[in-house]
Amino acid sequence: MVYREPARGAHARVAALVDELAASEERFTPAFWALVAGLQAPLVFEAAGLARDIPSRIARPLAEALRSALALCESEEGRARIGDEAAERRALYEDVASRASALEGTLTAPLDEAEIPLPEHPTQVLAIDQLVADDAVAELSRYARRADADAVVRRDGALVWARFAHQGAPMAITVRARESTAFAVRTSVALASPALAVRPRTFTDSLASLFGGGHGAVGDEELDGALVVDGDRALVAILTEPAVRNALAALCRHDVPRLEVGGGFATLHVDYEPSAEVLDPACRALRALRAFEPDAPALVRG
Repeated sequence: MVYREPARGAHARVAALVDELAASEERFTPAFWALVAGLQAPLVFEAAGLARDIPSRIARPLAEALRSALALCESEEGRARIGDEAAERRALYEDVASRASALEGTLTAPLDEAEIPLPEHPTQVLAIDQLVADDAVAELSRYARRADADAVVRRDGALVWARFAHQGAPMAITVRARESTAFAVRTSVALASPALAVRPRTFTDSLASLFGGGHGAVGDEELDGALVVDGDRALVAILTEPAVRNALAALCRHDVPRLEVGGGFATLHVDYEPSAEVLDPACRALRALRAFEPDAPALVRG
């Protein structure tokens, strides 16, 4: 049975490498793995002085997969490959961990290097897209070019979109016409900004609140009559600041908006034509959310 000893020794050495890899992976927090899986991960890593392609190379923990492969592997060559992969991934983790503070720092401010994805509109069953009226396109163009001489406004089939800066904040807008004309406007926010959702209050929400249930309130009497909110209290508190509160109140006079914050973007949906009287408060509200500076999440334990 002596001839088996070299194979056993090779297996033990590779198993130890896999165990070291598992320990390296356990150093990273869930916030780290969520960051790696995000669309803006390449930009975040580049801003922290790391290679853009690292997120795609460490998209998910590897140790358990290698441990399973090692249990089934009978060839010395195969075990060597498993050991090489474990060692290579562990070295990569060490490089990333050494830049953890730089990575965390990139999460507290918007990444302006990223082009803001054009916001999508909610799906409407049996709704047929129509051409957006020329008057609505002209209104949007006037507003965008007053805000930014380099604004871009385009008609792309049934969709109209625009990109411009509003007092330094990048905005992306889409307009669709179905049963009525609606627009969505989006800006970038810090990736560490907590999720927030604001939507119109329904009868069911009002009924639930009578019994102490339902969703959260903004904390403003007028807005609470129109909106319900789910999200982190620190971000919700921004909605009651005078500039944001007045902007949301102005929007509610035309249509109760829907707001979503998460993944590094904030998006407002408004069922109304894109005129200056609604575009301006929408952009002002998004600018305030963009200015929010969240605490940086810990990416590495200890």
